[in-house]
Formats: sequence, structure tokens, C-alpha cells
Amino acid sequence: MKPADASLYICCDDLAARVLSEVRRWPDRAVELLGARLCAAALDLLVEVSVALSFPDARRQSLAAADMALTRLRVLVRLAERPPPLLDDATRAELVDALARVGRMVGGWRRRVEGRPAGERRRSSG
Repeated sequence: MKPADASLYICCDDLAARVLSEVRRWPDRAVELLGARLCAAALDLLVEVSVALSFPDARRQSLAAADMALTRLRVLVRLAERPPPLLDDATRAELVDALARVGRMVGGWRRRVEGRPAGERRRSSG
């Protein structure tokens, strides 16, 4: 394991803790409709990164699942910005920055695991 991989876990743990803390302050109806899914996606991301760190044979699959959890988180954070906004500007900016940082880390690790050059992006399947 490289130090960058361990720092990915720390970033995901911090992100999940931040999401859980924020959702606790939301009105009950918002938690029901959006908050529970936001928390689940944050926890899914943390679990998949943990599995990728712990089980090299499952790494490729877990990193793909972590990437999907990141996509869900991005969508849900965008929905939480809609009126009436559930996230204040500072919290939204913090979450968006954290998602971008984690996304770069997951993408870099996936490229390394898949043996792709650093600048190469995944090909779309469509």
C-alpha cells in the first residue's frame, strides 16, 4: 500500500463523518427523502475504499464501486443545493472540494491498478 492510498481512506473517512454530521441537522422530511441516501453513498464509498486497501484481489472491483459511490454523492450533493437549500454555501463548497479530491485519488489509483498511463482517461462505454 502506498501512503497516497492510506490518505484516500482518511479523506473518505473525513467526508463520511462530515456528511453524517451535516445530515443530522436537517429536518426529518429531508433526511427521509435525501439525507439517508446521501449518508448511504458516503458510507458505501468508505467501505469500498477500505475493501480496496485490505484485499488486493478485490481492488479493481472495489475501486469501480467507489467511483460509482462518488457519482451518487455528487448527484445527491447537487440535489441538496436546490431550493430550499439544505446545505449552506460553506458546507457545499467543502463537500464539493472533498469530492473532487477523493475523485482524483480514486481515479489515480484505478489507473495504477489497471496499468494505464497517468494522463489517460477511461474510455466511455457509449
